[in-house]
Amino acid sequence: MFVADFNKNFEVSTVVRPKSFGDSIGAWFSKNVFSFGNTEVVQLENIDFDNKFVTYSRNQIEARYILTPAMMERILDLNRKSDDTISISFIHSKMYIAFPLSHNYFEAPIHSSLLVPDLLTYDISIVQFMQDIVHELDLNTRIWGKD
Repeated sequence: MFVADFNKNFEVSTVVRPKSFGDSIGAWFSKNVFSFGNTEVVQLENIDFDNKFVTYSRNQIEARYILTPAMMERILDLNRKSDDTISISFIHSKMYIAFPLSHNYFEAPIHSSLLVPDLLTYDISIVQFMQDIVHELDLNTRIWGKD
């Protein structure tokens, strides 16, 4: 899970999840877990984005304000660099990005040495990937004022 300050307070929550999440499971999660009240599907202008993701929000205008054409392209680029399809939510002034990882970071390899340099290469690449998110999504640029 990656959390970043999005430099703007949102009135409602907006959730972007993969379409391949599983129709019944994804619908249940979107309705019961990810939603904060009455949400509806947001149809966006980017066809590639709509083919890859489904977006839920209670406020269509605010969802489009957050997911500008440039932001949707950046999210698609970020998703291409990820091993699996990402999920994103915008809640209050935060952006949450969930990356499905197959590696268990809570268990150390007990049948091999921890002194192998290649063991840390993957972990370092994940940290570098997280740093690249800030640059890829241009999160350092303050385009809105916060209350």
